[in-house]
Amino acid sequence: MKNNLQDIGIVQKLAWNFKNTSGFPFDELYSEALLAYSEALNTFKEKDTKFSTWVYVNTKNALINFIKKEKNTNWVDIEAYRDYSNSSVWDNPYWELRQLFSEDAKEVTDEIVNNPMLYVGKAPKMIRGQIVKELREKGWYWGRIWDCIREIKKIIN
Repeated sequence: MKNNLQDIGIVQKLAWNFKNTSGFPFDELYSEALLAYSEALNTFKEKDTKFSTWVYVNTKNALINFIKKEKNTNWVDIEAYRDYSNSSVWDNPYWELRQLFSEDAKEVTDEIVNNPMLYVGKAPKMIRGQIVKELREKGWYWGRIWDCIREIKKIIN
């Protein structure tokens, strides 16, 4: 068999493509892709197919299964169960940031803060897409939406 590291670029490319489409961190996807690559090394039979094809198919399927599994996992947000009885609602950092937002940004962030279960467990790109769709349904034009999103990102970061 040829040098196995020759096809590692396939693994990196797949992980990067899945990062862009799924919203999962590259490091997580790359780790999963490397695991799939090592499994492909152990199961490859030269007479069946080319090694690069074998790596591509196995890695792609492994990443799809990983993302499906992660999206179906119900993560528990421990902070949601924190006892706030001894603290003021104004202790929350959101209320400090909120003062810096324009009225449009306040409307968007208030929607997220007041309805967190609509967004929990989704990839960031999916959440942004859902918010954009909701704003379009409210009659917001594209420029207003993206100006608002940029403002929120700028203040939060």
